[in-house]
Amino acid sequence: MIDWLRRNGAKFPKLYLQYYSSDFRGVHSLTKVMPDEILLYVPLNMIMTSSVAINSQIGRKIQEANIELRSKHSYLASYLLYEKYAGPQSYWYPYIRILPEHYSELQI
Repeated sequence: MIDWLRRNGAKFPKLYLQYYSSDFRGVHSLTKVMPDEILLYVPLNMIMTSSVAINSQIGRKIQEANIELRSKHSYLASYLLYEKYAGPQSYWYPYIRILPEHYSELQI
């Protein structure tokens, strides 16, 4: 995913990922962070948003079916599953493949 981010214009020269377990990781700074310093730049085309999901093929199908959704997040969840099913053919594959399978560390 790091190579994919860099190839597509993301910038994060002072950050690194640390894996604590297969489903638990964190982002850390390599140096002291100064006030107002930009640590991470991600181009808009690399951010999976509700707007992207609504305008996608699966989003349009949901709209055409006149399904009443409780939240715009339902579009995003549907889009994520649709892209996950596409596998390596998906633009989002490098991102999707690093998502945790479980969220056991998340306290809800």
